[in-house]
Amino acid sequence: MANEMQNSRAALARAQDKSSAFGEEEKILRAWEKWYNEAFASVMTLPVPPPSSALFQAVANAQKNFGKAANQNLQRLRKQRSRAKSKG
Repeated sequence: MANEMQNSRAALARAQDKSSAFGEEEKILRAWEKWYNEAFASVMTLPVPPPSSALFQAVANAQKNFGKAANQNLQRLRKQRSRAKSKG
């Protein structure tokens, strides 16, 4: 997620229409969040025997932690958008 956030910052720095760019970057970060959560969930389909409760818990924890990180990055993006609007 850090790489995606870095890419968003770079895209925002290059953007001429900051307001539109912030909206687009938020959509992109939400799409990455969805992709990662689906990737975590797909782990449940890998084991031949049914997944254990420990695996279910590990996946749930990974999704929760990733969701927190994604939301923190989106909050930073929104703060950056607010600062850009107040300057401009």
